[in-house]
Amino acid sequence: VITIIGKFVEGNGSANNPTPLSLGVGVNVSVTNHSNNAYIKNGKITAGGLDIQALSGNADQPITSLARSYAGYSQGAIGVGGAVTVHVASAKTTAVVLKNAEVTLRDNAAINLNAFSKERVETVADAGKSERAGIGVGAGIAVAVTGVDVVAGIEEGTKINVNNLSYVTVKAEHSEEERVSAVAGSAGGVSVSPSLAVNVSGARTEAYIGAAKNN
Repeated sequence: VITIIGKFVEGNGSANNPTPLSLGVGVNVSVTNHSNNAYIKNGKITAGGLDIQALSGNADQPITSLARSYAGYSQGAIGVGGAVTVHVASAKTTAVVLKNAEVTLRDNAAINLNAFSKERVETVADAGKSERAGIGVGAGIAVAVTGVDVVAGIEEGTKINVNNLSYVTVKAEHSEEERVSAVAGSAGGVSVSPSLAVNVSGARTEAYIGAAKNN
């Protein structure tokens, strides 16, 4: 997370006698990468059952990524406030058995694969005014890019040796809350308040059983 916040005021003044220039700038660049993988990649496994779970967050404590960048001008004949927030967040949660693994299970064994992920992503920019200026400009720009993969599966080509299975469960579950804000404000005889919010979001949730080789 990189956060740069600056504020510049030239001269001395008050509400009745404002400073010539008041400048407030905030820049925030945040990158979050989360990875939680539970898997059998290769080798020979002998077990009474198979239980593979990858759990990322829960309803009360989700994976959380926040990026904020306030900034604003104070008193000034000319007040300029700017805030830019760029937020990139990715999360990957997998519970899989890959094709190079060979699994031998006892009779009436159970297979359970579960991938779960819950996220909260928030991006704010703001750049509001502090006090009145002769000319006020307040701009807020917020850009958020998020991507989430939640996958549970048995890959095609996996060799599973078992006579009978009591049950097979392969489940992938995903829940996400996203908020993107760009709140700008200004005050003055001449006031300009541009605001821009961009959100690019993608999510993949997949549960699968390939064409396994069952003996």
